Amino acid sequence: MNADAPGTMRRKAVGDVLVQKLAGTCPLGVEARRALRSLPAALRRYRRQQVIVQAGDAPDALMVVLDGSAARVKVTRAGEHPIVGFVLPGDVFDWPALALRAGGVPGRHALLDHTVVAVAACVIATIRAGPLLSVLEEHPEIRQALDADAVVGRNIAHEWLSSLACRPAAERVAHLLCEYFHRMRIMGLTEGDTCPFPFSQSRLSASQGLSTVHTNRQLRRLQREGLVRVERRRMRILDRVRLEAFADFTPDYLSAYAPTPPVAARMAHGGGAS
Repeated sequence: MNADAPGTMRRKAVGDVLVQKLAGTCPLGVEARRALRSLPAALRRYRRQQVIVQAGDAPDALMVVLDGSAARVKVTRAGEHPIVGFVLPGDVFDWPALALRAGGVPGRHALLDHTVVAVAACVIATIRAGPLLSVLEEHPEIRQALDADAVVGRNIAHEWLSSLACRPAAERVAHLLCEYFHRMRIMGLTEGDTCPFPFSQSRLSASQGLSTVHTNRQLRRLQREGLVRVERRRMRILDRVRLEAFADFTPDYLSAYAPTPPVAARMAHGGGAS
């Protein structure tokens, strides 16, 4: 556990956060780490519910979350605002669109199809494309790490789709809580079996295709069964083994590389998608 308050990385230098995040996806040498730490970054604070990036924007910078959390939100014609992803402390975004802009046809830019909104007060570091791309030319392993991190983001999106299609409501909510806790733990932002939990029940509902009443019912069920408790903006895992079994959660999809042998074996024997 780092010395920061739980759930925040704001006392760390931006380069240190980048090293911690990207070295978890790909090996980074000493020089690559030094280059990341040398990147200039501007910090900006966002209040709760403030838009960070808007759908239709063409990113010209890499953003790193130092404090707080955000949600990726789509807006439907009916005026609904489903959440299609959460952006947590230590996360970087939106590298794929920035990479396309840097390497694509001049005058044509990749546009975001969703809006990123702060769900709690946020501190975001912005690294402009110019300095970043210069570093990537000298250190291709950093680009590989950014690409691997983007693969993890894709994996998470696929897992959410699978949950929405196949998991009953209680298992769906439990799976999201397992994923959230695991992502926070990767970045050293948990204390034992507890961590901050900034998401309201309405935000959870919008991410899982459930009504707020139904989400509340599932959370109460999970607490009643001694699996997890969410209250006062904190989450406590009461029985991690049982919770992960109940949710059918394995963290393999949170890596860009091959699954662990038990999962690979299950897939080989017909346990995966047909």
